Amino acid sequence: MYPHPVFLGMNLYDLLTAFGLLAALIVFRYYLEAREMPRKYQLIFLGIAIPAVCIGYLAAALFQAFYDYLATGVFAFGAITFMGGLIGGAVFYLLCTWFIGKIAFTKEKQKEFFGMFLHIVDVAPCCIAIAHAFGRLGCLFGGCCYGKETHAWYGVSTPFETHKVVPLQLFEALFLFGLFAFLTYLFFKKKKLLPMPVYLIGYGIWRFVIEFFRSDERGATIISAFTPSQLTSLLSVLLGVVLLYRYFFIKKQKDFN
Repeated sequence: MYPHPVFLGMNLYDLLTAFGLLAALIVFRYYLEAREMPRKYQLIFLGIAIPAVCIGYLAAALFQAFYDYLATGVFAFGAITFMGGLIGGAVFYLLCTWFIGKIAFTKEKQKEFFGMFLHIVDVAPCCIAIAHAFGRLGCLFGGCCYGKETHAWYGVSTPFETHKVVPLQLFEALFLFGLFAFLTYLFFKKKKLLPMPVYLIGYGIWRFVIEFFRSDERGATIISAFTPSQLTSLLSVLLGVVLLYRYFFIKKQKDFN
């Protein structure tokens, strides 16, 4: 753990988070070029993504504040939760895309615009996975999102505990890099509309399981047996299964026809 400033007042958590966003931007740019998306559509979808990230951050803070309120009775901003931010950012992006498509394009062009949006559905999981992977490395140095106490050789120290803990942030980062690689494979194999359900199911299952091994404060929900992130993970898996079923059902119908 090293939560100290290293460059221009920023610590490694800040730098790695910024690097993750830069990596996501690079993936967004070059992956859509590979799909031959016209530059004007790239700029529109990127323009929507910028405020969506900001809204996602606010949602992450709001969700965590609500979870903490359920656990402690105190509503205060401070920590953030990834799953809450993902939900908030995604909802904003979808609504904003629909609104722009309806008001900025004629009916003839709307079909093309929303058709291009399907490429965003494919590239978004890749961008999220790579940004999140670097973000989790930032968590490792920042000292948050840590695991349970351990005396094993791989245990790390944290500013918030007197004993060593399991570096779940590192394990999650490695998982996310692997997930990113697999999603990239699906993207370039032109498995259209498949990366999103794979991401939702894959990360949802992962997050649900590792929550049992975390020891930092997670907040509370109306179901005491599960943490907030576990509940949202279950919803993620459920949505992914629905999308996956729809994907293979439509593919089967096309093959039959």
